Amino acid sequence: MEKTGFSKEEKSGYGSSTTDSFKTAGLTANMIKVIAIVAMVIDHITWKYIPTASLQGQLLHVIGRLTAPIMAFFVAEGFYHTRNLKRYVLRMFVFSLISYLPYQFYEYGELFHGLRGGSFVTLLTNSVIFSLLLGLLSLVVWYKTNWKRWIKITAVGLLCIMASTSDWALIDVLWVFFIGINHGNFKEQMKALAAVGLITNGSMILVVLLSGDAYWWQNLCQLGVIGAIPVLSLYNGKLGKSKNMKWLFYIFYPLHLTILAFIRFCL
Repeated sequence: MEKTGFSKEEKSGYGSSTTDSFKTAGLTANMIKVIAIVAMVIDHITWKYIPTASLQGQLLHVIGRLTAPIMAFFVAEGFYHTRNLKRYVLRMFVFSLISYLPYQFYEYGELFHGLRGGSFVTLLTNSVIFSLLLGLLSLVVWYKTNWKRWIKITAVGLLCIMASTSDWALIDVLWVFFIGINHGNFKEQMKALAAVGLITNGSMILVVLLSGDAYWWQNLCQLGVIGAIPVLSLYNGKLGKSKNMKWLFYIFYPLHLTILAFIRFCL
């Protein structure tokens, strides 16, 4: 049976149940999240100011690929370690709403792009927090319902479809799901991370290549997601000294998107 609260030994951190064995040294969850935040900022700046079809752009995007799988890993961690699962889901839902307009502003340079000449589908474009939320809900469906197995599989599939217009789409949903169901086995978690990342992104690269696009290689940076594996291997199973660090990402994410979009709008 999965757990949704801290045991006595876990109250000061995330405990040692996530991997086969954790080193006492290494990086805490908070430290790794800071790495992910820095990588995210680099990535978002690169998308707007440095051509993807350049060596510099490719290398910087490889760094940026660290963020999504790392955040997916810790969302799955959060499912097992949160003191209140309902609050956790609600918090992610609220911040996905808060992040909607900043993401639209960053992505399209204006608000409600779908009503200003863009396609209606762009109105449904949402941030990665929404994709991560759907990934979290996939674990809720899998472990917290008494539905038959085929209904659970169908529900997870529907959550993947719901993520199709959001950043990282079904990839983040599948990452959270497969990392979550392999909780307690770090090797299997990383195998799942690599498999989902390489299969989905590899398929996309192959489709673009077969279409005859001369710039298919621009998508090679997407394979950089496997770079999250050595970073996560440094995780020592501890949350870190500041238990309020979780608010940093929630607040920083929409804030930095707004700042970057505003700077670009003013230029």
